[in-house]
Amino acid sequence: MPGYRESMREEKNFWDVDLFELAKLWFADLSTFFRTAVMFIALSLPVVLSALVLWVVQWFRGGD
Repeated sequence: MPGYRESMREEKNFWDVDLFELAKLWFADLSTFFRTAVMFIALSLPVVLSALVLWVVQWFRGGD
């Protein structure tokens, strides 16, 4: 069985890396992260809004 280093892709030196392709990859990863964060916020809105409504109703009624 080959070792860990042999099974990896060949490492590239820094000066061999295409910075434009690297930037595109980073922006794609950031896009995925932000889309996930927006989806989380959107899915949590019904819970957050209903909790806020219940809190305001309790506050106006003078609850403990």
